[in-house]
Amino acid sequence: MKLLSLKNPEKIFKNKRVLENKLKVKLEFDKKNKNNIKIIGKEVNIFDAEQVLLAMDFGFNAETALLLKNGNYLFEILYLKDYTRRKNLKEVRARIIGKKGKAINTLKNLTGSEIMLKENSLGIISLAENIEKITTALSNLIKGSKHSNVYSYLEKKNRDKKIRETDLGLKEER
Repeated sequence: MKLLSLKNPEKIFKNKRVLENKLKVKLEFDKKNKNNIKIIGKEVNIFDAEQVLLAMDFGFNAETALLLKNGNYLFEILYLKDYTRRKNLKEVRARIIGKKGKAINTLKNLTGSEIMLKENSLGIISLAENIEKITTALSNLIKGSKHSNVYSYLEKKNRDKKIRETDLGLKEER
């Protein structure tokens, strides 16, 4: 059993049945404090459920958060204040979003990640192998790097990954 205290349990309450079925756990809401949720089940399932519920509490929808059930995905939160000394975080948020959402969508496409900006923090759901490169890219963007430099970094990482995969494929065929 695990007790979680969440800020916004409404989404979880609405999706309770689906979550219980997919995660193979039982969710019990505290009658006195509706922000507290008990997760009951096997340890492995409880760990997965905790990650999914934390992602949903951050703001991700149930479908996206359930990706975390697959052991290859991770959930990470970056706090903008940890990466910049700027007082005006509105400008930093604007840099991350870009004009009409272009910057954040480009980052999502280049990394295959789900990214959500909420107040002064970023939530990321991504394959474990991509977490380091997306967090590096976002931290560089927050620190003030040019968008084009961040995109180039991600494109280079993607090319390097394809080359490694191709090399591995050739070696296995021999």
